[in-house]
Amino acid sequence: MQEDARCAICNSGEYEEEINEIVFCGSCMIPVHQYCYGIDKVPEDDWICNNCYVFEMKRGLLVKCMLCPRLGGAMKSTNLFTCEDYYT
Repeated sequence: MQEDARCAICNSGEYEEEINEIVFCGSCMIPVHQYCYGIDKVPEDDWICNNCYVFEMKRGLLVKCMLCPRLGGAMKSTNLFTCEDYYT
């Protein structure tokens, strides 16, 4: 872990070892706190963020957020309804 890393969600570099560590995606290297991203237990092997897991091999860096103009980042799937759900 890099000592000067900052969480891509809360922008804090502070962490607690074995409780709320900053974890890096094994593919795109995005840093996130366990609590900020919802990682219950840091895996022994590489941890892979949701974007890289879903879109494979750094393609997650090109995903556009539906709520803001950013590309990539510490995005996760949501359970928000779609327009179709709203109108049915």
